[in-house]
Amino acid sequence: MIDHDLLDHIGPRVVHITARGNIPLIQELGLLPAADLARIAGVNPAAIVLRESRLALQTTFGTAKLNHQNPINHGGTDPDTAIEGHSRQSWAAALDKRVFFSTLKRTRDFANSIAQDVSTARLTLDTALLLKLFGSNVDLAPINTGYFLRRAAKRGDWIYVPAANGLASFRRNRKERGLIASLDTVKELSIAGAIGPDLLKQLDMHIE
Repeated sequence: MIDHDLLDHIGPRVVHITARGNIPLIQELGLLPAADLARIAGVNPAAIVLRESRLALQTTFGTAKLNHQNPINHGGTDPDTAIEGHSRQSWAAALDKRVFFSTLKRTRDFANSIAQDVSTARLTLDTALLLKLFGSNVDLAPINTGYFLRRAAKRGDWIYVPAANGLASFRRNRKERGLIASLDTVKELSIAGAIGPDLLKQLDMHIE
């Protein structure tokens, strides 16, 4: 059952930002985490962790261009002091196992972090259908979990709250840990795994 308060909070559509050159591959294979793309290209996922430049992976289905992870490598705050239960390497590896989305209100921040040297596309999906089809596999976060260039917020595996837990549970997560004084706002959604091309069609994917 969908939490309608959560749906109203997130908005009708969520956004995935990607290099425009990735669109043919996405249409063929769906949205895949970086680690899955590495395996398809015959590359050990451990070899792409903490990459300092955009990485082009050659597959039989086309070229996949991955974002760099410089916000973790060269953040203004030492990531090792901001991440609980992880090193920066294990955190980067965990990010590579997820597909990420932002809300429409937060798209600019995510787009700016990607679009500095590559042409990008916006893929929008129906929020209600995403929550219905993926249920507890959708995780919510109040921050860009891969961003460390400003004063980095504390994070760990606990930063991801399953959407199935409801909006109220998410909004209290950091407050109950004594990390913030107010209630949180959803800035990032993610799924640990892939979304196949048939499911993208069911999710009413639009390319902009």
